[in-house]
Amino acid sequence: MDRTRSMRFGDDEPEAKGNVTVVCRFRPLNQKEKDMNDKPCVDFGSDGKTVVVKSQYENQGPQTFNFDIVFNPDSTQNSVYEGAAKPIVNSVLEGFNGTVLTYGQTSSGKTHTMTGPDMDDINQKGIIPRMVKTVFSHIENCDDTLEFAVKVAYCEIYLEKIRDLLKPEKSNLKISEDKARGVYIVDLTEEYVSNEDEVYGLMKMGQKNREVGFTNMNEGSSRSHAIFSLTVSQTNTRDLSAKSGKLYLVDLAGSEKVGKTGAEGKRLDEAKNINKSLSTLGLVIFSLTDGKSTHVPYRDSKLTRVLQDSLGGNSKTMLIITCSPASYNEAETISTLRFGIRAKAVKNKPKVNKEYSVAELKLLLSQANELINKKDIRIIWLEKHFTEIGGTIPADIEGEELKEETLASTQEYHEVMGILESEKQKLVEEMELTASLKQDISNVSAKNTNLMRENENLNAQLMSLIFTMNEIEDKLSDSQEECLKAKAKGELQEKQIKVLEDSLKSQEKKIEEQNNEINRIPIDFIPIAEKEHLLKEIKELKTRYNLQEEILKASYTKIIDETNDSFKDKFTEKFSGNTPNFEEMARFFEIERENWTNEHKNLLSDLENKKTIIEELENDKEQSRLTYEALEKDKVENDQKLKDKVNNLGKILEQLTVSYQLLATKYHKSKSEIKIRENKLLQSKEKILKMNNYIRKQNEEINELKIKLEHLDEEQIEKNIDNAPKASHAKIKKSVKGGGNNARVMGLLFNKPGINKQTPN
Repeated sequence: MDRTRSMRFGDDEPEAKGNVTVVCRFRPLNQKEKDMNDKPCVDFGSDGKTVVVKSQYENQGPQTFNFDIVFNPDSTQNSVYEGAAKPIVNSVLEGFNGTVLTYGQTSSGKTHTMTGPDMDDINQKGIIPRMVKTVFSHIENCDDTLEFAVKVAYCEIYLEKIRDLLKPEKSNLKISEDKARGVYIVDLTEEYVSNEDEVYGLMKMGQKNREVGFTNMNEGSSRSHAIFSLTVSQTNTRDLSAKSGKLYLVDLAGSEKVGKTGAEGKRLDEAKNINKSLSTLGLVIFSLTDGKSTHVPYRDSKLTRVLQDSLGGNSKTMLIITCSPASYNEAETISTLRFGIRAKAVKNKPKVNKEYSVAELKLLLSQANELINKKDIRIIWLEKHFTEIGGTIPADIEGEELKEETLASTQEYHEVMGILESEKQKLVEEMELTASLKQDISNVSAKNTNLMRENENLNAQLMSLIFTMNEIEDKLSDSQEECLKAKAKGELQEKQIKVLEDSLKSQEKKIEEQNNEINRIPIDFIPIAEKEHLLKEIKELKTRYNLQEEILKASYTKIIDETNDSFKDKFTEKFSGNTPNFEEMARFFEIERENWTNEHKNLLSDLENKKTIIEELENDKEQSRLTYEALEKDKVENDQKLKDKVNNLGKILEQLTVSYQLLATKYHKSKSEIKIRENKLLQSKEKILKMNNYIRKQNEEINELKIKLEHLDEEQIEKNIDNAPKASHAKIKKSVKGGGNNARVMGLLFNKPGINKQTPN
C-alpha cells in the first residue's frame, strides 16, 4: 500500500440547506517565518474552493481540502467580507439570526479578519466595521414605512468567565435561556445606537478592555474569546408587522502549543483555558455530525453554551478558518482544515423571527370583521332579491343552520378533547412505565456497581494473598539457602573427620614401625638379669602401647615422626659404643617411658577435644536436617493452601463475571425496551400534536363564528389605523434617558440632521 498517496477531504460532504458555511483564509508569511527562510507548503485550486497541503515529511502525500470559498494570501479585506460575511449580514436584516466566527491557531489572522488593524482605514478595516456600514446603509435605503431599533453588546470569555467589555466592572456574568430569547447572557450591557460612529466608539472602548498579551508567536495575542452582538429590530408602520435578527461576530482566541508560544505563569493558565474551550467546541461539532451521539456537550464550556443557537440551532452560521501557509506550522494548519471540514456537516434550522404586536393583531381582526360585514351586506342583498322574485326564506333557517353548525363543531370539539385526554392518559402511563424502567436500570446499575466493588475487593484480597505467598516463598528461599549452608558445613566437617581418620591410620602405622624398631634392639649384649628385667619392662611397655593404640589414633604425623627421630638419635648416641651401659639404658627407657606417658596424655586430651567437636558438628548437622525437613513440610502445606485459595478466588471471579454479564444483558435489554418506549412516546407526542393542531383549527373556526356574531366599530379601527405615525424616511428607535427618574423614552431618529424626540402616549 502506497503510504504517500494523496488524500482529499470535503468532496463527499452533502450540500444541505441550513448547513454551516465554511470559508478558509490563508495569510501571507509573517516576518518571523521569513527570517527562518520558511517556504509555503500549500497550493490553491483555480476554482477558488480547493487548497492542497504539501507535506514536508517523506511518508505523507499531499492532502486536498474543499470548502465553500478559499481565500489565498493575496485576498483583500473587502473580498473576504463580500464573499463570506455579507450574506450573513443580509440574512440578519431579513429577520434571521446570524453568526460569523473565526477559528485558527494563534497568529493566523483571526482578529485581523474580524476587526482589522485600523477601523478607520477603508482598505484595512475588517468584517465588523464593514458590517456596521452595511446595516446603516440598508436602513437608509429602506422604505419609509419601516422603523428600526439597533443595539449592540460586546463581551469576552476570559479564563471561563464572561466579562462585559462595555462595562468591565461587570464580570463573571451568568448564562440563561428562555423560549422567547433563547440562550442569552444575563445583565449584559446593550447600547442603542443610531449611526456608525456610535458603534465604532463602543467597539474601540471594548477593544481597549480586551485581554491581550505577548507570546513568541504573536506580540498582541488575544487571550480571550470576544463576542460582538448586534440586534436589528424592524417594524412596518403600515401593517404593524415586526421582525428582528441578531448577529453574533465571534473572534475566537487561537489554539496554542506551549512549545512554540513559550507561555509561562499567567499566559500558561490562559492557554490551558483557551485550548480547553476550543476542544469542547470541537467535541460539540463532532457530536452534531457523527450521527451517533445522543448528547451534545454545550454546557461543558461557556463558549459553546453562548453559541448553542449558532451550532445546530436557529441561526445562519459562517465559519472562517484562518491558517498559516508556512511549513513550520504545517501540523496546526492541517488540524484547522480538518476542523473546518467537520464543521461543514453541522446543520442549523434558521427561521425568521417574526413578532406579532398587539396593533398587528388588532389590524388582522379589523380586516376579518370588514370581510364579514361585506359578506353580511351581500347576504342581505341576496335575500332581498330572492324575496322580490317570489322566493320564501324560513325565519330561523340561518339561526338553525348556525346552531347546527355550532353544535356539530362543539361535538367535534368534545370528541377531540376526549381523544386528547385519552392520549394524555396513555402518555402518562408511558411516562410512568419509562420512569419505572429507568428506576430498574438505576437499581441494576447500583447492583452492578456493588458487584464491581466486591470484585475489586476480591481482587485486592487476591493481590494480598499473592503478596503473602511471595513473602513465604522468599522466606522458604532464605531457609533453603541456610539449609544449603548447613549442608556445606556438614560436608566440610565430614571431610575434616576423614582427614583425622587418615591421620589416625598413619599414626597407627608409625607406632607399629616404632615397635618394630624397639624389637630390633640388640638384646644379646645385655646380661640375663637385666635382660629379663628389660624384657619385662619392654613387655609392659608393649602392653601399654597396645592399650593406648585406639586412643593414639588421633595423634599427628609430625609428633610421631619427631618422637621416632628423637628416639633413634638418642638411642644411637647412647649405644653407639661396643660396651653398652645397661643402667643408662634403663634410665633412658624410664625417661622415654615418662615422655611417652606425657605424650599419651596430650594425645588423649586432643582426641577428646576432636571428639567433642565432631559430636557438636554432628548435632548441628542433625538440627539443620530437621529444620530443613520442617521448612520443606511447611512449604508444601502453604503451597497447597495458596493453591486452594487461588482456585476458590478464581471460581468466585468466574461467578462474578457470569453475574456481571447477566446484569449487562439485562441492562442492554432494558435500554432497548426504553428506546422502544421512547419511540412509542414520540409517536404519541406526534399524535397529540396532530390532535392539538386539529383542535386549534376547530377553535379558529369557532372564533370566526364568534367574530361573525360580534359587531365591532369598523370606523374606530380605521381611525386607529389612520392615526398611526408616518414618516417620510426609515427611522431608528433609540433609547434615550430623560427626566430625574431616568425614565426611558422611545424617540425617533430621522436619517436627517437633528433628532426628533416623541413621548409615547
